Amino acid sequence: MLNRFAMLIPLVTTSILLGQDSVAHSDPFAHHAPNAIMNNRPYPVELIATLENKTIGTVSLMFRTNQSETYREIHLDGEYGRYSYSIPVEMLSGDTLTYFFLVAMKDYGLWAWPLDPDGRIRPFMVALLPPDEYLRRR
Repeated sequence: MLNRFAMLIPLVTTSILLGQDSVAHSDPFAHHAPNAIMNNRPYPVELIATLENKTIGTVSLMFRTNQSETYREIHLDGEYGRYSYSIPVEMLSGDTLTYFFLVAMKDYGLWAWPLDPDGRIRPFMVALLPPDEYLRRR
C-alpha cells in the first residue's frame, strides 16, 4: 500500500513546483493534466488508481477534440495501479483535447472520473498548440 502512495508524492510535488499545470487527485485516482501540449507530438496519458488491482476490470480513456462530435474510447494498459496510453498525433486535430476516465470494476461497478462536487463528469481540457506557440507560453 505504501508503494501506491509513494508514486503520488512526486506527481503532486512536481505540480506544486511548476505552478502552472494541474494535478487532479481524489480517492481513489490521480492524474496530471497539463494546461497545453504540442499538437505535433503524441500525448501520453496516465491514470494512477489506488484501488486494489484485483477489483479493477478495465480502465478506459474517453477523449475527443473540439473537431469531434463524439468521444472515442480507448482501453488503457496497466498494472500495479498505473494505467497509460499515448494518444497518436493523428487523433489530436483541433484546438482543444477533452477527456475523462472510466473504470469498470469486476463487481460490475463503474467509476467515471474526474467529477465535479455535484457528481457530474468534469472532463480535463488541454489546449493543443503549434510548437512555436507552446514554447512561447512556457
